Amino acid sequence: MDLGRIGCWCLAFAFGLGQFSSAHACPFDDPNAPRWNPLGCEAYLRTSFADPRGTSPYPGIEFRATPGQKVQAPEDGEIIELREAKDGSGKELLFKGLSGHVWLYGHLSGYGSKRTGIKEYEPIAYASNTFVLEIHDPTGKQTLNPCEVGLACYDSVPPRAVRAVVWDAANASARPRITGNQALAAGCLEVDPEFHEPRMALQLVDYAVLPAKERMGVYSIVVRQGSSIYYQRNARSYALPADQVFVDEYLQSFAADSLGFWYSLVPTGAVNENVRGKPAELGQFLRQVAGLADAKAADQYLKLELEDQRLNGNLLRLVARPSCSPSVSIPAPSSPDSLVYTFLSRPWLQMGVCTQGVNVSLLDSNKQIIERSLCDSLAPRPIAVTALLARYPMARTLVFGGKLAKPRSIEISPQVPLLVWKQNGLTLRVQTARPSFVNALAWEVVDDRKGAKSVQLYPQGIQMRVQVSHD
Repeated sequence: MDLGRIGCWCLAFAFGLGQFSSAHACPFDDPNAPRWNPLGCEAYLRTSFADPRGTSPYPGIEFRATPGQKVQAPEDGEIIELREAKDGSGKELLFKGLSGHVWLYGHLSGYGSKRTGIKEYEPIAYASNTFVLEIHDPTGKQTLNPCEVGLACYDSVPPRAVRAVVWDAANASARPRITGNQALAAGCLEVDPEFHEPRMALQLVDYAVLPAKERMGVYSIVVRQGSSIYYQRNARSYALPADQVFVDEYLQSFAADSLGFWYSLVPTGAVNENVRGKPAELGQFLRQVAGLADAKAADQYLKLELEDQRLNGNLLRLVARPSCSPSVSIPAPSSPDSLVYTFLSRPWLQMGVCTQGVNVSLLDSNKQIIERSLCDSLAPRPIAVTALLARYPMARTLVFGGKLAKPRSIEISPQVPLLVWKQNGLTLRVQTARPSFVNALAWEVVDDRKGAKSVQLYPQGIQMRVQVSHD
C-alpha cells in the first residue's frame, strides 16, 4: 500500500462521505506516522480482511499481539459501547470517531468505561494475545478494509498459488482437471480441450510471517491476457451484517485440504462489488488455447498476478495444456470413514475404498438395486455426486458393506429448491437458495453415543436452510 492510496482514502473520508469538519485532519494523515497501527508498534496480520468464514467474508482484520498490550484510539471521538463478544472471544469496544465511522475493537483483555472527549492515539483498551479491528462506515451498512485506509497491515510473505482446477460447467460427468503448484510454477494449466464450458478456481494462500502458521486470504487477484482482464478481485468492503453476506467466490473443502482458500473465477448470480472481469470469456479462452499445438499455445499465455496489502507480489504465466506434469489427482480425506466429503463446495464419494474390500451397491428411491457392485463399474477414485447422478439419474442410495465394521448407507439427490426426505421417523428438509452451479446433495443418518439420530449433510459452502425433525 503506497502513500498515494492512503491520501485518496483520506479524501474519500473527508469529502465523499461528508462527515469530517474542514478543520479536522484525516486521522491517518500524521506526517510523522503515515502508517498507523492501533497497537502502536509493528504488528503483523493474523487474519486479513474478507478471509472466508464458511460462505461469508470476515468483516475485519486480526493482529498478533501481546497480552495486556495497550490499544490506541484511531481518531478523536468517544467510546459508545462496551460488551462481551457473542462468540466468547473476549471483550469488545465500539468507538465512534469524528469522521462518523464506528471502530470495533475485539479480542480485548480489558477496557475502561464509556466516555467522550478521547483524543487520537490515546490508550483505550488492552489486547489479549490477538487483537481484532473492524471499521463500519457512518451509515452502518458497510464494513471497510482497514488496510485500505492507512493502517499498517504488516505482511512480509508474498501470496502464492497452491493449485488450480478447471471443470466443465456443461457436463457434470466430465472429470475436473487439477494442476499442482509444481506445474503452475512451470507455467502449465491443465484444461481438457473437450470441455464445452470450462470454469476455473484457484487455491491461494498468504502468510504474514515465516515460519508459516495462520493462513490468510489473498488481497488482490488478477487474471489477464494482454490488455484483457478476465478476472480482478480487490477486497475493499462488504455489506453489513457480514455473516449474512453469501459470497459465491469461496469454495469450501474438507478440513485436511486447508493449505489455502479456494477462489472461484466463474460467473455467479451474486453481486460482489469487489470482483469484476469477464469470467465466462476466460472459459472460452482456456478451451481455445488447450486445443492449439504447443508452439502456438505458448504465445497465448495468461498472467496470474497476486498481491497482498503490502504489495508483496507473485506473477505466474500460465498456458492451457491438455496435460501437465506432474499430474495431480482429486484430493480425498485419508480416513476410510470419510465415504462422503466436501470439495469445491460439492459432495464427493470416496470410491477408493473399493480397493480395501468394501462393497458398494446403488439403489433407486424404491430401494430397488440399480448396480449390485458399483466397484465393478467405476474407477477406484473420488467421484462427484453430480457425476454419479449424470450416469445413474435414478440413483438415490448407496450402501457400503464388505469389510466395513458396520454397513452404512448414504442418500444422494440432485440439488433442488426444496428437498423433503423421510425415513425411520426422521424428516430432513433442505431449502436451497439460488444455486450458482449444477450441484447435488448427499447425507447420512448417524447414531450418536446415546442412541440419538442426527444427519450429516454435504456439501458445505452452498446457501441453504436445513431442518431435521423427529416424527
